[in-house]
Amino acid sequence: MILFFLILLLLLSSKMMLFNLLIGGFIYIYKNKNIKIYKAKSIYMVVIIFFIIGISSITLTKRFLFEKDTRVNEIITKKEFGNSYPWTGSSIRLLQLRILKEQIEEDNIFWRGFGLFASRQNVKERHQEFDTYYTFHNYNYHNQYAQILSETGVFGLILLLAMILTAMIKAIRTNNFLFIMFCVTTTMIFFTESLLWRQQGLFVFTIFYCLIVSINLNKKALNSKIIL
Repeated sequence: MILFFLILLLLLSSKMMLFNLLIGGFIYIYKNKNIKIYKAKSIYMVVIIFFIIGISSITLTKRFLFEKDTRVNEIITKKEFGNSYPWTGSSIRLLQLRILKEQIEEDNIFWRGFGLFASRQNVKERHQEFDTYYTFHNYNYHNQYAQILSETGVFGLILLLAMILTAMIKAIRTNNFLFIMFCVTTTMIFFTESLLWRQQGLFVFTIFYCLIVSINLNKKALNSKIIL
């Protein structure tokens, strides 16, 4: 099963996921560095991580070099882009943040937001004004934090941040490697994807979040029974 997911990860060549894999490997090694049973496993973990990153390095290098073409000043100031503008993943996400900034200033959405899924039309109209490629007109923010601020306001964003922080604290207290990595991964992916605005993403996040909370509560209940 692990091999299957590693193959999928390799095929995806996701910069963010490979970076998370690297972080996860070091967390795993640090957690088990003093346990003799896990020393050999830690070595294998390092070998596997660097093997995957090494195989993926060619594709990833090209993608990183492509992102270097992002013209930050133009994205922030340019009024019209046209259909032939050389977009990158970073530049389109930066434009979405520029749109959010203008929405906050012009549409007063900071406190209340547009409402769930109600930002689409406004984003589309602004893309039309910028004369971007037509497929971008139906894009979401590709940033969960920006998405929830735009549609639910600052209180929705605060609630999301509180949930993430709570989950991370509970995962660390239970010392569960899987849940720790889930919190790290979702926190980082939220910067590049509107994960909760997709049914699959919302389902996965909800299931794992509830597991983290329930395991922590069960651990507390068990400890209280032992004390009694």
